[in-house]
Amino acid sequence: MDKAQVNIKKRKKMVSLSDDEENDDVEKGRRFKILLPNGTSVELTTLEPDPEMLFTDFITLVKGKYLKEQKYLGSSNKGSINWKSTSLYLQDSDDVKIRNVVKLNKYKPYKCHILRLFDGSSDVAKSFKVIIM
Repeated sequence: MDKAQVNIKKRKKMVSLSDDEENDDVEKGRRFKILLPNGTSVELTTLEPDPEMLFTDFITLVKGKYLKEQKYLGSSNKGSINWKSTSLYLQDSDDVKIRNVVKLNKYKPYKCHILRLFDGSSDVAKSFKVIIM
């Protein structure tokens, strides 16, 4: 074949938003496994573009996910969770207590972060049941 007859088309380089590190975090989201006081756990992925989320909003997401899983699996009567407790807080792996704002940008994308929920009750589970859906 003659070189003059060969027509080679090069692809243009595509630049996506994920090439930009700042926008990359927004697209990735954050994954959490929340260990609940009754010994169960829920997995939650947030796609929140803001670097922070109000604690009450985060707990609302956790509660919704928990209730959905309990409805799907059937009530297991593992124990109740006091969602409206004034002593409600999350604790991360560094033993930092979270009561007002969950700083999402503190947690790396593509990694599952473990948080423990405390509702002020003296009954804190020592082991947790993992539910895979």
